[in-house]
Amino acid sequence: MTLNEIRNYIYKKYKPGQTVNMRQRNDKGEIIRRFKATIVRLYLWHADCIVKGHHESFTYWDMMMLTRIGGK
Repeated sequence: MTLNEIRNYIYKKYKPGQTVNMRQRNDKGEIIRRFKATIVRLYLWHADCIVKGHHESFTYWDMMMLTRIGGK
């Protein structure tokens, strides 16, 4: 996917104020950490989120990988 395709995918799927479930996975595709992030604002290159009371930015590629349902 190109950057524009990923950005359009994120813009269609997520909106500011929405809380999303995120999962960090290891190389085998097993979930090693779960957390919730509330989207504050979607910028041109990244998303500003609040995670456990702190602002954290994720690139759109990171958002796509951390919110995916399947394993690998």
